[in-house]
Amino acid sequence: MRNIKAKTKISVVVSIALLISFLFIFLSPKLVKSQEGYCGDGICDPAIGEDPYTCPQDCSSPPTTPSQEISYCTSITSSGEYYLTQDISSSELKCIDIQAYNVTLDCRGHIIKGVSASGSAGIYVYGFSSIKIINCIISDWDVGIYLERSSYIILSNITVTSNYNGIHLFQSDSSILSNITAISNSHSGIFLYYASYNIINGSVIQSNGASGVGLVESYTNMFYNNLFNNTNNFYFEGTIYTNYWNTTLQPGTNIWNSSLGYIGGNLWTNPSNTGYSDNCTDANFDGFCDQPYDLLGNGTNIDYLPLAKYVGQVYIPPSFSVVFNYNSVDFGIVTPNTIAEAKSINYNVSITTNTNYKVSVNATDWSGAKTIPANTIYFAVNDTLDKLSFVTAKQLSNAVQQVAIFPSAVTTNYHAFYFVVPVVPIGTYTATITITYEVA
Repeated sequence: MRNIKAKTKISVVVSIALLISFLFIFLSPKLVKSQEGYCGDGICDPAIGEDPYTCPQDCSSPPTTPSQEISYCTSITSSGEYYLTQDISSSELKCIDIQAYNVTLDCRGHIIKGVSASGSAGIYVYGFSSIKIINCIISDWDVGIYLERSSYIILSNITVTSNYNGIHLFQSDSSILSNITAISNSHSGIFLYYASYNIINGSVIQSNGASGVGLVESYTNMFYNNLFNNTNNFYFEGTIYTNYWNTTLQPGTNIWNSSLGYIGGNLWTNPSNTGYSDNCTDANFDGFCDQPYDLLGNGTNIDYLPLAKYVGQVYIPPSFSVVFNYNSVDFGIVTPNTIAEAKSINYNVSITTNTNYKVSVNATDWSGAKTIPANTIYFAVNDTLDKLSFVTAKQLSNAVQQVAIFPSAVTTNYHAFYFVVPVVPIGTYTATITITYEVA
Protein backbone atom coordinates (compact mmCIF):
# COMPACT_ATOMS: atom_id res chain seq x y z
CA MET A 1 0.00 0.00 0.00
CA ARG A 2 2.72 2.43 0.98
CA ASN A 3 5.90 3.41 -0.82
CA ILE A 4 9.08 3.39 1.23
CA LYS A 5 10.08 7.01 1.52
CA ALA A 6 13.72 6.85 2.52
CA LYS A 7 16.39 4.22 2.88
CA THR A 8 17.19 5.52 6.31
CA LYS A 9 13.63 4.87 7.34
CA ILE A 10 14.05 1.15 6.61
CA SER A 11 16.87 0.69 9.07
CA VAL A 12 15.13 2.76 11.69
CA VAL A 13 11.80 1.00 11.49
CA VAL A 14 13.52 -2.40 11.50
CA SER A 15 15.37 -1.45 14.65
CA ILE A 16 12.09 -0.28 16.12
CA ALA A 17 10.51 -3.63 15.28
CA LEU A 18 13.35 -5.37 17.08
CA LEU A 19 12.81 -3.06 20.04
CA ILE A 20 9.13 -3.97 20.18
CA SER A 21 9.96 -7.66 20.08
CA PHE A 22 12.47 -7.21 22.86
CA LEU A 23 10.01 -5.34 25.06
CA PHE A 24 7.16 -7.75 24.52
CA ILE A 25 9.39 -10.70 25.35
CA PHE A 26 10.15 -9.19 28.70
CA LEU A 27 6.69 -7.74 29.27
CA SER A 28 4.64 -10.80 28.37
CA PRO A 29 3.25 -12.30 31.58
CA LYS A 30 3.87 -15.76 30.17
CA LEU A 31 7.59 -15.18 30.10
CA VAL A 32 8.16 -13.75 33.56
CA LYS A 33 8.78 -16.02 36.50
CA SER A 34 6.29 -15.69 39.32
CA GLN A 35 7.67 -13.87 42.32
CA GLU A 36 5.53 -15.96 44.68
CA GLY A 37 4.64 -19.09 42.67
CA TYR A 38 1.02 -17.96 42.44
CA CYS A 39 -0.97 -20.48 40.41
CA GLY A 40 -3.39 -19.24 37.79
CA ASP A 41 -1.80 -15.80 37.58
CA GLY A 42 -0.84 -16.22 33.93
CA ILE A 43 2.82 -16.07 34.88
CA CYS A 44 5.05 -18.97 33.95
CA ASP A 45 5.91 -21.32 36.82
CA PRO A 46 8.23 -23.86 35.14
CA ALA A 47 8.73 -27.35 36.46
CA ILE A 48 12.19 -28.43 37.53
CA GLY A 49 14.45 -28.52 34.50
CA GLU A 50 11.95 -26.74 32.25
CA ASP A 51 13.07 -23.69 30.30
CA PRO A 52 11.36 -20.70 31.98
CA TYR A 53 11.14 -18.87 28.66
CA THR A 54 9.40 -21.66 26.73
CA CYS A 55 7.11 -23.31 29.27
CA PRO A 56 3.62 -23.46 27.71
CA GLN A 57 1.56 -22.55 30.75
CA ASP A 58 1.68 -21.84 34.43
CA CYS A 59 0.68 -24.48 37.01
CA SER A 60 -2.53 -26.26 36.19
CA SER A 61 -4.48 -25.63 39.36
CA PRO A 62 -6.85 -22.63 39.44
CA PRO A 63 -6.18 -19.54 41.57
CA THR A 64 -6.52 -20.21 45.26
CA THR A 65 -7.63 -16.64 45.94
CA PRO A 66 -10.77 -15.28 44.19
CA SER A 67 -11.05 -11.72 42.89
CA GLN A 68 -11.33 -9.31 45.76
CA GLU A 69 -13.62 -6.29 45.93
CA ILE A 70 -12.44 -2.76 46.67
CA SER A 71 -14.89 -0.02 47.60
CA TYR A 72 -12.62 2.52 49.31
CA CYS A 73 -9.00 3.66 49.39
CA THR A 74 -6.74 0.85 50.55
CA SER A 75 -3.34 -0.83 50.31
CA ILE A 76 -3.01 -4.01 48.27
CA THR A 77 -0.41 -6.22 49.98
CA SER A 78 -1.01 -9.63 48.37
CA SER A 79 -0.86 -10.93 44.83
CA GLY A 80 -4.19 -11.47 43.13
CA GLU A 81 -7.01 -9.85 41.22
CA TYR A 82 -8.87 -6.86 42.59
CA TYR A 83 -11.74 -4.80 41.24
CA LEU A 84 -13.58 -1.64 42.23
CA THR A 85 -17.24 -1.92 43.06
CA GLN A 86 -17.99 1.81 43.14
CA ASP A 87 -16.56 5.28 42.55
CA ILE A 88 -14.15 6.50 45.21
CA SER A 89 -13.73 10.11 46.34
CA SER A 90 -11.00 10.72 48.86
CA SER A 91 -8.71 13.31 50.41
CA GLU A 92 -6.03 10.73 51.26
CA LEU A 93 -2.57 11.15 49.76
CA LYS A 94 -2.54 7.62 48.33
CA CYS A 95 -5.84 6.06 47.41
CA ILE A 96 -4.84 2.67 45.98
CA ASP A 97 -1.34 1.77 47.18
CA ILE A 98 -0.11 -1.43 45.51
CA GLN A 99 2.52 -3.18 47.62
CA ALA A 100 2.75 -6.61 46.00
CA TYR A 101 3.88 -8.38 42.84
CA ASN A 102 1.52 -10.04 40.37
CA VAL A 103 -1.47 -7.78 40.97
CA THR A 104 -4.32 -7.04 38.59
CA LEU A 105 -6.47 -4.02 39.44
CA ASP A 106 -9.63 -3.60 37.37
CA CYS A 107 -11.50 -0.39 38.14
CA ARG A 108 -14.40 -1.51 35.91
CA GLY A 109 -14.93 2.04 34.70
CA HIS A 110 -15.22 3.57 38.17
CA ILE A 111 -13.73 6.93 39.11
CA ILE A 112 -10.99 7.49 41.66
CA LYS A 113 -11.25 11.18 42.57
CA GLY A 114 -9.00 13.23 44.82
CA VAL A 115 -8.80 16.83 45.98
CA SER A 116 -5.68 17.91 44.05
CA ALA A 117 -3.52 17.78 47.18
CA SER A 118 0.21 18.23 46.67
CA GLY A 119 2.06 14.90 46.67
CA SER A 120 -1.10 12.86 46.25
CA ALA A 121 -1.69 9.95 43.86
CA GLY A 122 -4.81 8.11 42.81
CA ILE A 123 -2.88 4.86 42.27
CA TYR A 124 0.60 4.49 43.74
CA VAL A 125 3.21 1.78 43.07
CA TYR A 126 6.70 1.83 44.55
CA GLY A 127 9.21 -0.94 43.91
CA PHE A 128 6.92 -3.68 42.58
CA SER A 129 6.59 -5.33 39.17
CA SER A 130 4.27 -7.51 37.09
CA ILE A 131 1.23 -5.34 37.76
CA LYS A 132 -1.75 -4.69 35.50
CA ILE A 133 -4.07 -1.71 35.97
CA ILE A 134 -7.07 -1.41 33.66
CA ASN A 135 -10.38 0.39 33.10
CA CYS A 136 -9.81 3.32 35.49
CA ILE A 137 -10.86 6.98 35.47
CA ILE A 138 -8.60 9.04 37.73
CA SER A 139 -8.96 12.76 38.37
CA ASP A 140 -7.97 15.59 40.69
CA TRP A 141 -4.71 14.24 42.11
CA ASP A 142 -1.20 15.57 42.04
CA VAL A 143 -0.47 12.47 39.94
CA GLY A 144 -3.19 10.21 38.61
CA ILE A 145 -0.99 7.09 38.47
CA TYR A 146 2.48 7.20 40.01
CA LEU A 147 5.04 4.45 39.32
CA GLU A 148 8.44 4.61 40.99
CA ARG A 149 11.19 2.01 40.55
CA SER A 150 8.57 -0.33 39.16
CA SER A 151 8.84 -2.28 35.91
CA TYR A 152 6.82 -4.63 33.75
CA ILE A 153 3.64 -2.67 34.41
CA ILE A 154 0.66 -2.71 32.04
CA LEU A 155 -1.71 0.27 32.02
CA SER A 156 -4.67 -0.09 29.65
CA ASN A 157 -7.94 1.74 29.07
CA ILE A 158 -7.05 4.47 31.55
CA THR A 159 -8.40 8.03 31.64
CA VAL A 160 -6.42 10.59 33.63
CA THR A 161 -7.82 14.10 33.74
CA SER A 162 -7.55 17.28 35.83
CA ASN A 163 -4.41 16.11 37.63
CA TYR A 164 -1.04 17.84 37.73
CA ASN A 165 0.59 14.94 35.87
CA GLY A 166 -1.74 12.33 34.48
CA ILE A 167 0.73 9.43 34.62
CA HIS A 168 4.23 9.75 36.10
CA LEU A 169 6.94 7.14 35.64
CA PHE A 170 9.97 7.73 37.86
CA GLN A 171 12.88 5.36 37.26
CA SER A 172 10.38 2.85 35.92
CA ASP A 173 11.17 0.87 32.80
CA SER A 174 9.86 -1.79 30.41
CA SER A 175 6.17 -1.04 30.79
CA ILE A 176 3.28 -0.70 28.34
CA LEU A 177 0.78 2.16 28.37
CA SER A 178 -1.99 1.58 25.85
CA ASN A 179 -5.37 3.15 25.21
CA ILE A 180 -4.63 6.01 27.58
CA THR A 181 -6.73 9.18 27.53
CA ALA A 182 -4.66 11.92 29.14
CA ILE A 183 -6.60 15.15 28.92
CA SER A 184 -6.61 18.53 30.69
CA ASN A 185 -3.85 17.78 33.18
CA SER A 186 -2.24 21.02 34.30
CA HIS A 187 1.35 19.91 33.66
CA SER A 188 1.85 16.80 31.51
CA GLY A 189 -0.41 14.07 30.29
CA ILE A 190 2.39 11.52 30.62
CA PHE A 191 5.66 12.36 32.37
CA LEU A 192 8.76 10.18 32.11
CA TYR A 193 11.55 10.92 34.58
CA TYR A 194 14.64 8.74 34.15
CA ALA A 195 12.27 6.17 32.62
CA SER A 196 13.27 4.05 29.63
CA TYR A 197 12.23 1.15 27.40
CA ASN A 198 8.53 1.92 27.80
CA ILE A 199 5.86 1.72 25.09
CA ILE A 200 3.04 4.28 24.78
CA ASN A 201 0.55 3.52 22.02
CA GLY A 202 -3.06 3.86 20.98
CA SER A 203 -3.56 6.88 23.23
CA VAL A 204 -5.17 10.31 23.08
CA ILE A 205 -3.03 12.97 24.75
CA GLN A 206 -4.56 16.43 24.47
CA SER A 207 -5.27 19.76 26.15
CA ASN A 208 -2.55 19.33 28.77
CA GLY A 209 -0.93 22.43 30.24
CA ALA A 210 2.85 22.28 29.95
CA SER A 211 3.14 19.37 27.50
CA GLY A 212 1.46 16.29 26.19
CA VAL A 213 4.50 14.18 27.04
CA GLY A 214 7.42 15.27 29.21
CA LEU A 215 10.76 13.44 29.05
CA VAL A 216 13.57 14.06 31.51
CA GLU A 217 16.76 12.03 30.98
CA SER A 218 14.66 9.26 29.40
CA TYR A 219 15.63 7.15 26.41
CA THR A 220 14.57 4.30 24.10
CA ASN A 221 10.91 4.83 24.81
CA MET A 222 8.52 4.15 21.94
CA PHE A 223 5.48 6.26 21.06
CA TYR A 224 3.28 5.18 18.17
CA ASN A 225 -0.31 5.44 16.95
CA ASN A 226 -1.08 8.23 19.41
CA LEU A 227 -3.02 11.43 18.91
CA PHE A 228 -1.19 14.50 20.25
CA ASN A 229 -3.20 17.72 20.47
CA ASN A 230 -1.55 20.12 22.91
CA THR A 231 -0.06 23.57 22.62
CA ASN A 232 3.26 21.83 23.36
CA ASN A 233 3.05 18.19 22.42
CA PHE A 234 6.40 17.26 23.92
CA TYR A 235 8.95 18.60 26.37
CA PHE A 236 12.54 17.51 26.92
CA GLU A 237 14.77 18.36 29.86
CA GLY A 238 18.33 17.40 30.68
CA THR A 239 20.30 15.27 28.26
CA ILE A 240 18.22 14.60 25.16
CA TYR A 241 18.40 10.93 24.24
CA THR A 242 16.93 9.06 21.31
CA ASN A 243 13.36 7.89 21.66
CA TYR A 244 11.29 6.24 18.94
CA TRP A 245 8.11 7.80 17.61
CA ASN A 246 6.72 5.20 15.23
CA THR A 247 6.47 1.48 14.70
CA THR A 248 6.85 -0.31 11.38
CA LEU A 249 4.02 0.23 8.94
CA GLN A 250 1.59 -2.58 9.74
CA PRO A 251 -2.12 -3.46 9.77
CA GLY A 252 -3.98 -2.07 12.75
CA THR A 253 -6.65 0.34 13.94
CA ASN A 254 -5.40 3.81 13.17
CA ILE A 255 -5.86 6.24 16.07
CA TRP A 256 -7.01 9.02 13.72
CA ASN A 257 -8.49 7.36 10.64
CA SER A 258 -9.62 3.79 11.22
CA SER A 259 -10.49 3.37 7.54
CA LEU A 260 -6.78 3.38 6.66
CA GLY A 261 -6.33 -0.03 8.22
CA TYR A 262 -2.66 0.68 8.96
CA ILE A 263 -0.69 2.18 11.83
CA GLY A 264 2.77 3.73 11.96
CA GLY A 265 3.49 7.01 13.69
CA ASN A 266 1.42 9.63 15.49
CA LEU A 267 -0.99 12.42 14.66
CA TRP A 268 0.59 15.78 15.54
CA THR A 269 -1.85 18.65 15.83
CA ASN A 270 -2.54 21.51 18.26
CA PRO A 271 -5.43 23.78 19.25
CA SER A 272 -4.51 26.18 16.43
CA ASN A 273 -4.51 23.40 13.82
CA THR A 274 -0.95 24.29 12.85
CA GLY A 275 0.82 21.07 13.86
CA TYR A 276 2.96 18.92 11.62
CA SER A 277 0.04 16.66 10.67
CA ASP A 278 -2.06 19.70 9.78
CA ASN A 279 0.47 21.05 7.32
CA CYS A 280 2.29 18.06 5.85
CA THR A 281 1.77 16.77 2.31
CA ASP A 282 0.30 13.35 1.57
CA ALA A 283 0.75 13.22 -2.18
CA ASN A 284 0.32 9.43 -2.48
CA PHE A 285 -2.99 9.37 -0.56
CA ASP A 286 -1.90 6.75 1.98
CA GLY A 287 -2.83 8.83 5.05
CA PHE A 288 0.77 9.34 6.14
CA CYS A 289 2.91 12.45 5.70
CA ASP A 290 5.39 12.11 2.86
CA GLN A 291 8.27 13.39 4.97
CA PRO A 292 9.41 12.39 8.50
CA TYR A 293 8.79 14.70 11.42
CA ASP A 294 12.00 15.63 13.22
CA LEU A 295 10.60 16.72 16.57
CA LEU A 296 13.61 18.74 17.69
CA GLY A 297 15.30 19.33 14.34
CA ASN A 298 18.49 17.59 15.46
CA GLY A 299 17.88 13.99 14.39
CA THR A 300 17.54 12.53 17.90
CA ASN A 301 13.77 12.07 17.94
CA ILE A 302 12.03 11.42 14.63
CA ASP A 303 8.60 10.17 13.66
CA TYR A 304 9.22 8.49 10.31
CA LEU A 305 5.53 7.77 9.68
CA PRO A 306 3.55 10.76 10.99
CA LEU A 307 -0.15 10.70 10.20
CA ALA A 308 -1.63 13.23 7.82
CA LYS A 309 -4.74 14.94 9.11
CA TYR A 310 -6.49 14.47 5.78
CA VAL A 311 -5.77 11.83 3.18
CA GLY A 312 -4.24 13.40 0.08
CA GLN A 313 -3.70 16.81 1.64
CA VAL A 314 -1.17 19.08 -0.04
CA TYR A 315 0.48 21.82 1.94
CA ILE A 316 0.63 25.16 0.16
CA PRO A 317 2.60 27.78 2.08
CA PRO A 318 0.44 30.86 2.72
CA SER A 319 1.44 34.05 0.99
CA PHE A 320 2.00 37.49 2.44
CA SER A 321 3.51 40.83 1.61
CA VAL A 322 5.01 43.61 3.69
CA VAL A 323 5.81 47.24 3.10
CA PHE A 324 7.48 49.46 5.68
CA ASN A 325 8.26 53.12 5.33
CA TYR A 326 11.94 53.12 6.31
CA ASN A 327 14.46 50.68 7.66
CA SER A 328 16.38 52.71 10.19
CA VAL A 329 15.64 54.96 13.13
CA ASP A 330 17.82 57.98 13.84
CA PHE A 331 17.72 58.89 17.53
CA GLY A 332 19.66 62.10 16.97
CA ILE A 333 22.08 63.50 19.53
CA VAL A 334 21.95 61.79 22.89
CA THR A 335 23.61 63.40 25.90
CA PRO A 336 24.67 61.69 29.14
CA ASN A 337 21.98 61.04 31.75
CA THR A 338 19.16 61.25 29.24
CA ILE A 339 16.89 58.77 27.55
CA ALA A 340 16.29 59.14 23.85
CA GLU A 341 12.77 59.71 22.68
CA ALA A 342 11.07 56.49 21.56
CA LYS A 343 10.90 56.08 17.80
CA SER A 344 8.52 53.85 15.92
CA ILE A 345 8.69 52.12 12.58
CA ASN A 346 5.37 51.32 10.95
CA TYR A 347 4.76 48.78 8.23
CA ASN A 348 1.76 47.36 6.47
CA VAL A 349 1.14 43.59 6.35
CA SER A 350 -1.20 41.78 4.00
CA ILE A 351 -1.82 38.07 4.72
CA THR A 352 -3.98 36.09 2.33
CA THR A 353 -4.61 32.97 4.41
CA ASN A 354 -6.03 32.27 7.83
CA THR A 355 -2.89 31.38 9.72
CA ASN A 356 -0.44 32.67 12.31
CA TYR A 357 2.82 34.39 11.42
CA LYS A 358 5.96 35.14 13.35
CA VAL A 359 7.54 38.51 12.71
CA SER A 360 11.22 38.69 13.56
CA VAL A 361 12.82 42.07 14.03
CA ASN A 362 16.59 42.22 13.74
CA ALA A 363 17.98 45.52 15.02
CA THR A 364 21.67 46.35 14.74
CA ASP A 365 22.97 49.35 16.65
CA TRP A 366 25.60 51.64 15.19
CA SER A 367 26.68 55.27 15.24
CA GLY A 368 28.06 57.51 12.58
CA ALA A 369 30.05 59.76 14.88
CA LYS A 370 30.70 57.66 17.95
CA THR A 371 31.41 54.01 18.64
CA ILE A 372 28.29 52.90 20.41
CA PRO A 373 28.86 50.72 23.49
CA ALA A 374 27.73 47.12 23.08
CA ASN A 375 24.11 46.39 23.94
CA THR A 376 22.94 49.88 24.69
CA ILE A 377 19.93 50.31 22.44
CA TYR A 378 16.78 48.61 23.68
CA PHE A 379 13.89 47.18 21.73
CA ALA A 380 10.27 46.57 22.72
CA VAL A 381 6.98 45.80 21.04
CA ASN A 382 4.12 48.24 21.02
CA ASP A 383 1.04 46.01 21.17
CA THR A 384 -1.62 48.69 21.30
CA LEU A 385 -2.58 48.37 17.64
CA ASP A 386 -3.28 44.69 17.17
CA LYS A 387 -2.74 43.07 20.57
CA LEU A 388 0.65 41.59 19.86
CA SER A 389 2.18 39.92 22.89
CA PHE A 390 3.82 42.60 24.98
CA VAL A 391 7.54 42.20 25.40
CA THR A 392 9.82 43.74 27.99
CA ALA A 393 12.51 45.94 26.48
CA LYS A 394 15.62 44.04 25.43
CA GLN A 395 19.15 45.04 24.60
CA LEU A 396 20.04 44.93 20.95
CA SER A 397 22.81 42.98 19.31
CA ASN A 398 23.39 41.64 15.82
CA ALA A 399 20.90 38.78 16.31
CA VAL A 400 17.14 38.58 16.05
CA GLN A 401 15.90 40.17 19.23
CA GLN A 402 12.24 39.34 19.46
CA VAL A 403 9.48 37.23 17.91
CA ALA A 404 5.90 38.43 18.01
CA ILE A 405 2.87 36.39 16.94
CA PHE A 406 0.23 37.79 14.63
CA PRO A 407 -3.36 36.80 15.36
CA SER A 408 -5.09 34.53 12.86
CA ALA A 409 -6.61 36.00 9.72
CA VAL A 410 -4.72 39.29 9.83
CA THR A 411 -5.45 41.16 6.62
CA THR A 412 -4.01 44.65 6.82
CA ASN A 413 -2.72 46.52 9.83
CA TYR A 414 0.06 48.70 11.15
CA HIS A 415 2.49 47.52 13.82
CA ALA A 416 4.73 49.86 15.76
CA PHE A 417 8.14 49.00 17.18
CA TYR A 418 10.20 51.45 19.12
CA PHE A 419 13.69 51.83 20.48
CA VAL A 420 14.85 53.42 23.70
CA VAL A 421 18.44 54.51 24.17
CA PRO A 422 19.65 54.50 27.78
CA VAL A 423 22.52 56.58 29.10
CA VAL A 424 25.34 56.47 26.53
CA PRO A 425 28.20 58.75 25.54
CA ILE A 426 27.15 61.88 23.74
CA GLY A 427 26.71 61.33 20.03
CA THR A 428 24.31 60.50 17.24
CA TYR A 429 22.88 56.98 17.23
CA THR A 430 20.96 55.04 14.62
CA ALA A 431 19.44 51.57 14.65
CA THR A 432 19.13 49.62 11.39
CA ILE A 433 16.08 47.38 11.17
CA THR A 434 15.44 44.16 9.23
CA ILE A 435 12.01 42.51 9.38
CA THR A 436 11.35 38.93 8.27
CA TYR A 437 8.31 36.65 8.37
CA GLU A 438 7.60 32.95 8.60
CA VAL A 439 4.63 30.75 9.33
CA ALA A 440 4.21 30.27 13.08
